[in-house]
Amino acid sequence: MQRIIPEAVTKNDKGYLLVNNDPIMWTMLNAIKEQQKEIQDQRLRTEQQQQELQQKRAQMEKLETRLAALEMMLRKVRGKGRAVSALNPGWAKTL
Repeated sequence: MQRIIPEAVTKNDKGYLLVNNDPIMWTMLNAIKEQQKEIQDQRLRTEQQQQELQQKRAQMEKLETRLAALEMMLRKVRGKGRAVSALNPGWAKTL
């Protein structure tokens, strides 16, 4: 105890060590306050990360929708190309 919170330990006139609880309580209270601030900071970071994740998911959904539309358009163009390629074999190679 004397090494960790030296102000909490005193020596009486007979050489006995005495413990004063006040400095111990203040040290514990300050440690709890620091811990609570760290917890609050972590909660804030977690909330921010969750918001960012939701935004990224929404962006990904939009991109997936656009990709699906482009793939559908490409299939239609390729399908038309096959029909025309029977008439003009050189045209299909450009797709």
